[in-house]
Amino acid sequence: MSTAAERIYPAAKPLPERLAIEALRFRAEQGDTQEWLSAQETALAKVWDNDEDEVWNGASTLDEPAPPIQRFPSPADAGIIPG
Repeated sequence: MSTAAERIYPAAKPLPERLAIEALRFRAEQGDTQEWLSAQETALAKVWDNDEDEVWNGASTLDEPAPPIQRFPSPADAGIIPG
């Protein structure tokens, strides 16, 4: 027996991005998102749980602040070339 996510995917895959987003918004408005999160986790486990994917585990998300940008002095400020 397949999971709900496996049954939904073939129907949702050909949707244009605009309609896919609308479907997701509709579903989010219906509540009970825990079921959907569980279905997504099950469906994506094969993609996420492998050695090749481990490199992404330390990646920052959009919710985290970006690391500060290291600024280097200009050559003139560093005394390398006359200013």
